[in-house]
Amino acid sequence: MAEKNIGILGLITSGIQGGDKLMEYIKENATTEADMAYLREKAGLMASDYYTGLLGHPLTGLTNIDELVTGKRGSYRGQTLDFWGDGNSSTFDIEQAKRYGITPAPDILGVYLGDVTPESQGLKPHDELPSKGYPFKPGPVYNVEDYIFFDGININNSEVSKLLNMKPGDSMKLDQEQVAKYSAIDMGRSNWSVGKNKDGSYYVSVADVWDFKGDDYGTYQQIMEYVGAKPINMYGRFPLNIEGDIQVEQY
Repeated sequence: MAEKNIGILGLITSGIQGGDKLMEYIKENATTEADMAYLREKAGLMASDYYTGLLGHPLTGLTNIDELVTGKRGSYRGQTLDFWGDGNSSTFDIEQAKRYGITPAPDILGVYLGDVTPESQGLKPHDELPSKGYPFKPGPVYNVEDYIFFDGININNSEVSKLLNMKPGDSMKLDQEQVAKYSAIDMGRSNWSVGKNKDGSYYVSVADVWDFKGDDYGTYQQIMEYVGAKPINMYGRFPLNIEGDIQVEQY
């Protein structure tokens, strides 16, 4: 095997100096397959850190020292975390899934990194897509309905009027805060909307691309793409009973 030019000290030191320095170090030194394998391993270790999962990006050299040094993955695998937890979320998501009657989150992080296949984690392509389209990444769009508990929407009078006048194929965007739900999968800023079927029935849908992009195209997402991580397309539809699933805000 070719010699490795990249090392843990270089990653941490350059990372502390900032994202640009970290990417500069990686591009200059990750020149062999051994380097890329090492970088993929360390990127996965940082991603699995509990606080990385909460923040959506690592605090390089601060929260993920244990994972980087010991080589043991943390507790985050793409599941919704207990914000007030102590860093050990091994049972929280299982308990929450049981509480809401949904399936615990699969190893989304492993799928993203290419360590496991979507099929091995029970993910299946959805047989429907958003009626108005969505900027999914190339590849299958996976059904996430089993991992989400949906409990209605909260809209105002103007939105109620718009909803009642929708035609089949129309959609109405919702803010995340307007949807009563719990997701076993950590979906971040997912996109929710109301749609109408050809038979006149309504549904609420969610669409998302799972990655580490965050608020902008940050360094960590660049690293993930550099090592070959593949964003995961997700979609789900939930029947909307307009007589029982809608709470109207009076404002």
